[in-house]
Amino acid sequence: MSLAELLRLPPPTEQQAAIISAPLEPMLVVAGAGSGKTETMAARVLWLIANDLVRPEQVLGLTFTRKAAGELGARIRRRLGQLEAQVGPDDKFAGEPTISTYDAYAGRIHAEHGLRGGYEPSTRLITEAERWRFADSVVRAYDGDMSEIDKSPGAVTEAVLRLAGDLAGQLRTPEDLALFQARLPPLRGRTAESTQRARAQLVPLIRSYQNKLEAAEVMAFGDQLSRSALIARDHPEVRAAERGRFTVVLLDEYQDTSHGQFVLLQALFGDGYPVTAVGDPAQAIYGWRGASAGSLERFLDSFGGTRKELSVSWRNQPGILTAANALSAGLESKAVLRAGRPDHGRPAVRCALHLTADAEADWIADRLDRALRSYWEDDARPTAAVLVRKRSQMARIEAALRARGLPVEVVGLGGLLDTPEVVEVLSTLRVLADPTAGGALLRLLTGPRWRIGPRDVMRLYRWSRDLGEESSIIEALDSLADEAEPLDEPESSRPDFSAEGARRLGDFARELRALRSHLDRSLPDLVADVITTIGLDVEVITRPATDGMVHLAEFGDVAARFAAESRGPGLGAFLSYLDAAAREERGLEQGPAQVADNAVQLVTVHSAKGLEWDVVAVAGLNDGLFPDPAGKADAWLQGLGVLPFPLRGDAAELPEFTGTIKDFDAAWKAHGEREERRLAYVAVTRARDLLLCSGYRWSDNKRPSQPSPFLTEIRAHADTDVWVDDPGPENPLRAVRQHKPWPHDPLSADRRRALSAGADLVRSFLGTPCELSEEVSLLLAERDGTADDSGAVALPDRLTVSQLVTLARDPAELARRLRRPLPERPATHARRGTAFHSWLERRNGAETLLDLHELPGAADADAAPDADFADLRAAFEAGSWADRVPYRIEVPFSTLVGGVLLRGRMDAVFRDGDTYDVVDWKTGRPPSGEAARAAAVQLAAYRLAWAELVGVPLDRVRAAFHYVREDRTVRPVDLLDAEGLAALVAGVPLRSGGTLGES
Repeated sequence: MSLAELLRLPPPTEQQAAIISAPLEPMLVVAGAGSGKTETMAARVLWLIANDLVRPEQVLGLTFTRKAAGELGARIRRRLGQLEAQVGPDDKFAGEPTISTYDAYAGRIHAEHGLRGGYEPSTRLITEAERWRFADSVVRAYDGDMSEIDKSPGAVTEAVLRLAGDLAGQLRTPEDLALFQARLPPLRGRTAESTQRARAQLVPLIRSYQNKLEAAEVMAFGDQLSRSALIARDHPEVRAAERGRFTVVLLDEYQDTSHGQFVLLQALFGDGYPVTAVGDPAQAIYGWRGASAGSLERFLDSFGGTRKELSVSWRNQPGILTAANALSAGLESKAVLRAGRPDHGRPAVRCALHLTADAEADWIADRLDRALRSYWEDDARPTAAVLVRKRSQMARIEAALRARGLPVEVVGLGGLLDTPEVVEVLSTLRVLADPTAGGALLRLLTGPRWRIGPRDVMRLYRWSRDLGEESSIIEALDSLADEAEPLDEPESSRPDFSAEGARRLGDFARELRALRSHLDRSLPDLVADVITTIGLDVEVITRPATDGMVHLAEFGDVAARFAAESRGPGLGAFLSYLDAAAREERGLEQGPAQVADNAVQLVTVHSAKGLEWDVVAVAGLNDGLFPDPAGKADAWLQGLGVLPFPLRGDAAELPEFTGTIKDFDAAWKAHGEREERRLAYVAVTRARDLLLCSGYRWSDNKRPSQPSPFLTEIRAHADTDVWVDDPGPENPLRAVRQHKPWPHDPLSADRRRALSAGADLVRSFLGTPCELSEEVSLLLAERDGTADDSGAVALPDRLTVSQLVTLARDPAELARRLRRPLPERPATHARRGTAFHSWLERRNGAETLLDLHELPGAADADAAPDADFADLRAAFEAGSWADRVPYRIEVPFSTLVGGVLLRGRMDAVFRDGDTYDVVDWKTGRPPSGEAARAAAVQLAAYRLAWAELVGVPLDRVRAAFHYVREDRTVRPVDLLDAEGLAALVAGVPLRSGGTLGES
């Protein structure tokens, strides 16, 4: 009997069977998008173990993300458990495969063998934010020659970090770079020559940055990889040790490996060792971060073995695969995909070329609205996404989607920085930090809050000139704060502001001066102070939509994470860090995106790799946008932060400079077009059922755009809704004259009159204490009356674990929160022990992107503030759980309890034989009485969810709270089972119609 029959699984295809049962020798597997490579890899491991060729602990699997590693590890463990259940207990199933990320594996090599290379094994890894802080401090303190560099401090910091990372990834040193620059012959190009001179001046900064890391006993991920590769290459005993530990090696997403990773893996497992590399050359899209697109092609030369393919896609509709194959036809060594799914009989690909960008956004929104409603009519929960090449495309499409009532999620930090609420906060922070940030000040002056008119703005500018040539407009505004009272009347020594303008400018100046007195506070507290002072917290609460609250909370989380990951972070470094995220279309690393079924997600194509949705729209398929021409600044001749190609390990695959800049630029352009084609292939293969592809002729451009060659190729295999062949000579968007008053009033005329009347009424009470006191008493009485009657609230069909705890503790409180959800302070994470939880995740190897309600400690009512991070870390390291290795960490779950979908995330799961222990880390104090009984509901939910996830009886799962500061583990007795939790949900006080009310 075959393994598939024994486990009641679908039989493998011929391609899969050939891979699963291949002999123990090197093998390259070219696996197309959606071809089931994870299942095939898991089946390969199962087959080897079942046939006594290896033991589980002799298997090493490496991939790029912890999410992918977790999925592969869980798949292997599940299949082993199923096999053991069929054939009975056997010692050969007892071990655990090692499934890890490439970075984590390099970290283990460094930790175990670092002393062989002269490296301190205890050197601490730092995050992207910490790297930025170290480099930023070096750049700002540097007093050496910078005569050839005309960049801002933030841009120089970015270039130093990029060069330092690339040098490490290519196993090079600053001395190698300095020697190359010194020996470089004249390039006969002004920009190229100046770039080389400027890059040579960065070498001392790179050395200082590396020395600063070494003195602090820290290292970046690139440094860790470089050290590990050199250790493996130069010390044969490391190779012997790893081969003695692992008999079989699986390398996932091999097309994205870098030169440093290649050196590490080839040194340890080259020369005919049983290594299976799996990847897709058509999805090699990370060349910009050091990956080598030709790594798959070089595998057989470096490791030996045979090549096999997985070309049957189980993800996409046949029509989508036809379009994908058309795009990938010109790429080397790819797999031609064939459909494994039946055709659903409806058009799977639709395309359009519109007259304007606005028309494109409307078409996308209409098509998505129509498609999603067809799913909803069948009671399905579809997923949908709009993929863009650049973040600048997002705003117009987001507006069109929201106009049709569709919920929208903008994925990534770059998109967050463009939201109106965050722009307002950022502008204020820039004005506080930089007296030359006149652009940010003008945005605030002319914005909806202060609404300063053009004449008063010009008068303020002239006033700054009168104060001195070195004075900025921000300093001129600050001088107006010296008046004790608002400037109702202009003085001869002052500019002749309008009376209302003078009053507003004086108020604004005093507000900024007050905020500057808070600059010594922690970064999260400063962000919270700004939000409160400028009234954004109240404004977003009063809006019907909750997006503003979410945006502010997410931005506060970015600030808290930056502060937690940096020692002594400054506002300037934080703003430079955000500037880099805004400049870089791909964004700074923010953790992997996750598919959501409750919103249309707006995401860049780079961030979408590895994900899939039911419906996908690929927008902006215009020549010059997608494909995006390879910029000259992205190549080493004119890119300050780009490592010269001759210093790279994959130099043979990159354009070569032969003495003529024009020829090099042409070769670089062709190289970029291949990169963009791979990116387009990734985009279209994200769609399962429906793919929408579109472009437009006119936007802000002076000449009409041409359709992307990708759109033209897709059109041959799609249903075309509209195709504008003749865009005409004039831009129709410019023909429409738009008149907007300045200053802009965010309120309509009727709303402005009503609001002004209300404000006048409030002012009329000022100075009348008795009447004011009576009014306040009435308002307080009304508030108390509202609090006493939460009103009927519909019981939602989904709850978070924290809501379930609230339900157990106080149903009326949950009803109030559901009736009118209020945002928590943006700095709430600063009192939830986020720093400790983040450190513990990194210590245990976690890297996940959490929902707001899934933040570590989100269910903790009394979490410790981030300021206690050092004490908590020390307490944990000295505590009873420090030496235990978790079986799983940061485990998300969804489970049905009494007809309600319960969602949450478990901190850690430990395994002891055939039993499991779910542990939730607590940074606050243990509760008592009713609060403790309510809190135990959290553990009951975790225990039930884990038992369902792994398919074991509930009595084999224990659960506990561990209070870190006290090193106290609490195990509540009589935890609710599935029936008890269902009874809790079903037994809440209900009003008629299934609504939640008072006890």
